[in-house]
Amino acid sequence: MTVREVSIDLRSGDRVVSTWDMDGEMADPRPGTDPFPTGPRWAVHLVVDVPSLADALRMAERVATSLAFLPQIDQGETTVSAEDHQSKRYRVFCDRALPDRSRCTLPPGHDGACDHGAHGHDEGANR
Repeated sequence: MTVREVSIDLRSGDRVVSTWDMDGEMADPRPGTDPFPTGPRWAVHLVVDVPSLADALRMAERVATSLAFLPQIDQGETTVSAEDHQSKRYRVFCDRALPDRSRCTLPPGHDGACDHGAHGHDEGANR
């Protein structure tokens, strides 16, 4: 799938896509190397205006959960960082593998057994 086809699928604007592709090919950040030895994986950074880390974790959980139906989304890898300190990231989900091959959707460091159906960043949740 080309960048243009992905952009149509994701309903991205032409201006955004033009910065992604060059003559129908993805721009290679390191020419002469294979930038995707196991396939392309990209992080999407979406800045939100919320007052605290707890609010950012709740927002990230809601966004990741609402998009989890998309096969391209790796919900368990969702992280939050301060806009000016993106190298320090906070995991949103525990992401441990469960016996049924699903992943734990509770916050990291949660009390009790892992669960794949619970949401853990609601008001009063134990972090």
